[in-house]
Amino acid sequence: MKTLFLRMKSLSLIPQNKQDQWVPITFTDTDSQTVPYLSTRAFLGIQKVVNVSETDTVDIRITRLSDNQQIGEYTLKPNAAHDLSKLQRNEKYFVEIRSTAETCVLNFVS
Repeated sequence: MKTLFLRMKSLSLIPQNKQDQWVPITFTDTDSQTVPYLSTRAFLGIQKVVNVSETDTVDIRITRLSDNQQIGEYTLKPNAAHDLSKLQRNEKYFVEIRSTAETCVLNFVS
């Protein structure tokens, strides 16, 4: 059975002394283990990322782990989404964020 659609949520706490730095975020895999990368088996891969915050902007940087190639760096305004069609199924991606917010919630949607 193929997974067609999937939504992954990342809740990240940013210490006040690191709010001007890139902070890596973690995800929970299918075995409910925390992993330092974003990956999906969904048929369409990851299609977009949504900043769930109603007040804070989040910068996001995505790097493919297999070849360390930076896929993109984006600024997400509150309640905004960004297309991630370059992210491929079954690849692993290192995701970092930077924000003045203490808490960031992002939804990655396939």
